Amino acid sequence: MKSADVLSVNEYLKRVKRLLICPDKTKKQLLSGLRQELLEQCDKDNSHVPVGFASPQETAAELQENVSESEIAMLKKRRKKLFVFTALLAGILFIFMLVYLVILMNDHEVVVTERIHGYVTTTAGEHGGRQTVTDYLISSFGNYQMTAK
Repeated sequence: MKSADVLSVNEYLKRVKRLLICPDKTKKQLLSGLRQELLEQCDKDNSHVPVGFASPQETAAELQENVSESEIAMLKKRRKKLFVFTALLAGILFIFMLVYLVILMNDHEVVVTERIHGYVTTTAGEHGGRQTVTDYLISSFGNYQMTAK
């Protein structure tokens, strides 16, 4: 590690933690041991990583050797399941939104009941809600079927 890269023990441990690929329980055990080793080598007044100590990348690679392949495989499998579940959930939500949008767009038959000074009183679709709007607003929605009563 270069002298310009003087890190606090906590920052050093954060960098090592980001580089480790293992379950959280194993990661905590490995980092706990590393923290003790670092604090033993530090001065009592200084909470910085000693000069000449390995870089976070080198330390993470060394610690990674202590993690079994089965733990790594289990973690990757769990992450893959989480990714698939999230993608599936997002896809289902997207499909529901599209279906809702199609239903919403097809449920707009506007029945003009009266016209007074550029304003139109209408009855809209199955819901039968009456509202007064301008002629421009009705004409701007090309999908609406306008039926005069």
